[in-house]
Amino acid sequence: MMVFDPQNPLVSILIPTYNREALIGEAIESALNQTYQNIELIIVDNASTDKTIQVIESYQKKDQRIKLFQNEKNLGPVLNWERCLENALGEYSKILWSDDLIAPEFLESCLSLFNIEKNLAFVFTKVRIGSNPLDKNIAECYDYFGKTGIFNASKFVDGIIANKALPVSPGCAIFRTEILKKSFIKTNELFDNKYLQNGAGPDLLMFLMASRIGDKIGYVNEALSFFRSHPSSISILEESNLFVFYCKAVIWFIYTQINKDLANAHYLRIKKSLRDNKKITESFELKPEFVRNNLMVIFYGYDLKIAFFKRKIFRLGVKALCCLMSKDKRRKIRKKLL
Repeated sequence: MMVFDPQNPLVSILIPTYNREALIGEAIESALNQTYQNIELIIVDNASTDKTIQVIESYQKKDQRIKLFQNEKNLGPVLNWERCLENALGEYSKILWSDDLIAPEFLESCLSLFNIEKNLAFVFTKVRIGSNPLDKNIAECYDYFGKTGIFNASKFVDGIIANKALPVSPGCAIFRTEILKKSFIKTNELFDNKYLQNGAGPDLLMFLMASRIGDKIGYVNEALSFFRSHPSSISILEESNLFVFYCKAVIWFIYTQINKDLANAHYLRIKKSLRDNKKITESFELKPEFVRNNLMVIFYGYDLKIAFFKRKIFRLGVKALCCLMSKDKRRKIRKKLL
């Protein structure tokens, strides 16, 4: 493992929480047990009705790096994230959801890449997702880049838009605090939606906006983050509806940051793909004032169709070629190309 620069910048670990008395202790311990120790824990409780506060206070008595803030009323998840950010004093900020965990070397490994390239927008790691962090058989997710290193931020954006194996939750990342604050988007005026009620969309936009602000990002090819799946996590949302929320965020990003016509073409393509999905209950209608009907929308629409057609033909060709090879060679080629 690379050794981080001894300048020792402060890292703010942000833990927004609500009714997590059974889980938040583990999250706090995973933060305090980091090999990199110059940290502050900013914990903002969103008016919990259980014993979450008592659990936090029991840790706070033992460690002065823990700073507890309490909301008088529940603000919803997204505005509670904002309160965490408002109180962050570190040069870097790492969001840690109160039901998740990070490995002891998470900060040290990520900060090592910042030491190589100071202007990184963020660094993220692979993730294990499951109900039991001790289960070693859980598959590792988000290995799109394949190796530890520094990459162009545009590659991350392109991968998200193309629905590649990249994270939508910043719980596996650490950001430059200045960039994260600029990347915090609270509204999505293009759609009528529950934007601030569940966090699906605003979380992804932290990544996308940070990628737009910074030229480079970092990736650590180790599963140093654990996302816990349980009945009260965001994953309880129907998967199809969760997909819609994230599509809205992507379309907002394309519309406001890249090209309005391309955003409309992307919207129409996704809308068509969702047309027969009966499980979707979340509205996916672009507000009339943002709908654009012109030749450029048609052009981008055909461009997207052609790109999809080329990918489909390529995949069929690879599969056909694999039929002529041995089982071991087929497996290697499929893994590499598909």
